[in-house]
Amino acid sequence: MIDASLLTFQEDRPNVWTNPLANHGGSVVNTVEEWKSRGLKHIRDVSASQRFILEALHEAGVIDLDKGKGDSCLMHPGTSHDVETCPIAEELLQGMMKMG
Repeated sequence: MIDASLLTFQEDRPNVWTNPLANHGGSVVNTVEEWKSRGLKHIRDVSASQRFILEALHEAGVIDLDKGKGDSCLMHPGTSHDVETCPIAEELLQGMMKMG
């Protein structure tokens, strides 16, 4: 049966001695670099409006803005200041940036 190739005793899994991998070219040198976050550090450096960010956070279910929806300041309904100049909104977003 062996002479007729009906029965073999070869291994079924890869073997580096009987079936070596093809040579993939010369040696390769990889480098490891130190990674430092270059992200924004302050909410004032963000180009998107605070209103857009707060509304996106609200839609994602992270914060609740039901009381101020449609007002000039989403954090303080009925006030005359805008959400872009609101210190509470800035403090909230800055705190979220610090937490990552």
